[in-house]
Amino acid sequence: MKKNWTVSYGGLAKAVCVACLGFAARHAVAQQPPTQSSQSVEEVTVTGTRLITSGVNTPTPVTSVSGVDLQKMSPSTLIESLSQLPVFDNNLASQQAVGGAVAPGGSNLNLRGLDAPRTLVLLDGRRLGPSNKFGTVDVGVIPETLVRSVEAVTGGASAAYGADAVAGVVNFRLDRKLSGLKTAVQAGATNYSDDDTYKVGIGYGTDVGQRGHIIAAVETWHKDGIRSFQSLQDRTDFYNLKAQVTNPDPNGPNFLTRPFVSPTNFTPGGIILQAGSALDHVEFLPDGSGSSQKLPFSGVGQLSGGCNCQARPSLEYGVNSDFEVDTPADRGVLFAHYDHDVSDRDSFFVETLLADTQQANRWQTAALLGPWQARLYVDNPFLPAAVRQQMVAENRQFVGFGIFTPNLTGNPFDGGELIAKNRYGQVTGGFKHDLPDGFFAGGWSLDSYVQYAQNRQETVDPGGMRTDRLFLAMDAVTGPTGQPVCRVTLFNPGVFDSCKPINLIGGTAAVTPDATHYVIDDGKIARGRVTEEDAEVTLAGNLTKGSGGVLGPITAAFGLSWREEQLGVRTVDPCDEFPCTIEGVMMSSLGLAAPGSRGILAQFNPTTGAPQAFGIPGLRFVPSGFAGDANSSTVLFSSQRTVEGGYTTREAFFEFGIPLLQNGKLNFDEALRVVHYSGSGEATPWKTGISYQITPRFRVRGTLSQDVRAPTLRERFESQRGGVNVTDPANGNALISTANFSGGNPDVGLETARTSVYGFVYQPLDKFSVTLDKYDINLDDAIGQLTAQQEVNACYNSPGHNSSSLCQYVIRDAANQIVRVDSLFINLSNMRVRGFDLELNYAGINLGGGILSWRFFGTRLDENSILTPGTPRDDRAGDLGSAPPAGGLPKNKATTNLTYARGPISVFLQERYVGGGVNDHTKVESTTRIAGLTTIDNNSVDSVLYTDLTFGYSGGGKGGSMRWDTFLTVNNLTNETPPATYQVVGRAGVAGPNTYLYDTLGRRFTVGVRVNF
Repeated sequence: MKKNWTVSYGGLAKAVCVACLGFAARHAVAQQPPTQSSQSVEEVTVTGTRLITSGVNTPTPVTSVSGVDLQKMSPSTLIESLSQLPVFDNNLASQQAVGGAVAPGGSNLNLRGLDAPRTLVLLDGRRLGPSNKFGTVDVGVIPETLVRSVEAVTGGASAAYGADAVAGVVNFRLDRKLSGLKTAVQAGATNYSDDDTYKVGIGYGTDVGQRGHIIAAVETWHKDGIRSFQSLQDRTDFYNLKAQVTNPDPNGPNFLTRPFVSPTNFTPGGIILQAGSALDHVEFLPDGSGSSQKLPFSGVGQLSGGCNCQARPSLEYGVNSDFEVDTPADRGVLFAHYDHDVSDRDSFFVETLLADTQQANRWQTAALLGPWQARLYVDNPFLPAAVRQQMVAENRQFVGFGIFTPNLTGNPFDGGELIAKNRYGQVTGGFKHDLPDGFFAGGWSLDSYVQYAQNRQETVDPGGMRTDRLFLAMDAVTGPTGQPVCRVTLFNPGVFDSCKPINLIGGTAAVTPDATHYVIDDGKIARGRVTEEDAEVTLAGNLTKGSGGVLGPITAAFGLSWREEQLGVRTVDPCDEFPCTIEGVMMSSLGLAAPGSRGILAQFNPTTGAPQAFGIPGLRFVPSGFAGDANSSTVLFSSQRTVEGGYTTREAFFEFGIPLLQNGKLNFDEALRVVHYSGSGEATPWKTGISYQITPRFRVRGTLSQDVRAPTLRERFESQRGGVNVTDPANGNALISTANFSGGNPDVGLETARTSVYGFVYQPLDKFSVTLDKYDINLDDAIGQLTAQQEVNACYNSPGHNSSSLCQYVIRDAANQIVRVDSLFINLSNMRVRGFDLELNYAGINLGGGILSWRFFGTRLDENSILTPGTPRDDRAGDLGSAPPAGGLPKNKATTNLTYARGPISVFLQERYVGGGVNDHTKVESTTRIAGLTTIDNNSVDSVLYTDLTFGYSGGGKGGSMRWDTFLTVNNLTNETPPATYQVVGRAGVAGPNTYLYDTLGRRFTVGVRVNF
């Protein structure tokens, strides 16, 4: 019987019998050029095609890396290893992961920087279920102990695999034939004795009777994270508060790039912001004493307006003192797979995968700045006497108050964090039947499987700030007994009797336990559930035997598939989304908040003085950013609206491989898929490919495809309600604070991409090969959101001020006032990504009694642009300073490594290169101002080179059943710091370097042992 099995196939392969491209120590296998011999070849299934073929001349480029090499590149996690391959941009790892409504949480792959939902992730050729409403797959659920190789198809593959494969496909192949027991234990830490990690993995495989085989794995991984202030101080070369500041020189560039930057409109102890007052920019020292001083200003920056920031003469962390260098994370995986040959032609398998992942991020608590800025009233009993006297002298009833309280360990608000907990479960069963050799030209197999996957996500905020209670507590007065009380208790007997006045003057040092208990929540839990059900049947084999001359045997694959995804999201306690008293009574039920509103209102409008519907009697002020239906942060600075929805997909596909000329020197690959997405329409993605073996050592190849992506559950069904500020050109450009619906659109359509990839494979020597491929992805109808202001402007600028299709999202009342702006996902833009991939492989070289192997991966990004209505095309390629997706996109990246093994000793040396670029692609470097442009004094970012080194020593395996090896890996061997990048000051202070792109942890050591029985 002909065997049908799977191996890795890289774009360089020309071997008659394809070998894995990885060059593991002492196991590197040289690829040989195809020969004219008539030797038989075993058939394999190659990622990127559904055909059963020899794999020698497929036109689709595939980058393949062995599991052994991935462990050497970075022994911590799969996502960290894969992030070192240049084809990935802005992968999401635990250092960046935040769950719930903020980000997906988990470990997500991002091919070409086109965003993770456009990368399809497979496990042994089958889809993994999504881990969240964002539609992304957490690769942390994959059993790393069993990973044999990872293959990345760096081009569109929707015709072969369906939706989401716009940027490409990443396929994780497991060692299905594992026999025996394999164990691995490792531990690590940084050069600064922090961020301790450990990982334990056990894999096992054995035959069951004569026809069965089982493999199983259990794994656990833990990372402490880096949260202490001492660890931040240890890394002053990594984190020294670099940012853009407004240039005070009107003749110089608009912005200057400087270190030691801090905001001037909020401080850890609080700052008075009142233009025209002698108290303006008087800051309170963060010791709770009430002591104050005029904010020292260096003159570099802008005290009020502009960046609201300054460059200090030396490093002062201030509001950034709680900066989290790395996040705590945990991971646990349990996997089992059993396959059984019922007969020589029939087999079945069952498989289960269970995984728990968790990551935590510090979260803001008292963040009162900008539209969220608070007030201090003259009758506040906590107000220092000198400040009160000045306010009385100026006849001021209040002053503005900006503060950001760092969540340092030990302060009253140190429980402010978001924790994303994911529990993933998957059950798969399949059946395979090999048809008789007389069926067409033989070699036919019928494969089918069904799969159910579910991910349950909990987003936990164990100690979040109640913005619906904070302003009740801040509006303090002297009560009848002479003690501070909440003013609302005097106006609402029996309703707010539990309110405790809070003193934030001087930061958290003077906050009492009672006040903390009142304004800090007892724990929020938001739950989400995503399910995916799949069923697929594929028939593949040889359609014809060929003529033996011009036409070779035609291979074919046909299939049907069905998929359904469902989403359900809710917050367990409604009081964690809507204003409530501390006793758990909804304020809306007391008539103190509008039904459905996520914010409270002051009794009188702070601007006009008019009474407000649902205003709380006695409450004088709520910042506009927290007020009523315009509340953009909800009661806990996190939001998880109730969401339900789902969709189904029905697909039929076929693919043909047509070899021409003698021995298949010329090969055509044609594929077509017919797809119906409920709610989003129909599509027919297709692919055409060609491969031509010009000489035994030189082959050209190319593919052209049309690919599709269906909207995610979030893009179709999520609904978030908050507030937004817009200027209204229909009313004299008045600044309007209004309600805003954002999120899902059930009518959003499909994305379509036209992708071309063409290049060559050259093998000048038996053990040396070169591949070069040019890629071009042109994505139309890209799904995205316009800002509320863009929608208002587009509607007003249309004929009659009402003819644009976007006018339906700007809702006005009878007086033509904006009452709501909807920012829904729509098909609005075009994206273009193009460049080159280069791969070199020199494997299995005999040198000095050992074996030397070398591999090089390089990528050139020529364009990563987006075109949205009403704006010029925005090319982000080369932007290294901006946050993703607008930045973190170097034009040049490369990874190269050497492995040398002799006897029991092996050495692995790797260099990772990130090319230089610009700090902010929206600005122009100049020494002067230029009309119509935004200029900056330094807009260049240097390149960086990271070095990784692994030493290995192995033993056993001769005359005994046990084999073992130990290793020591040093990542970032030279403790290279990130190149200087300068972002803008945000609402949490100064952001650090781009962790998606640069190493911000420093030198890291990992030591471990692996034992196989």
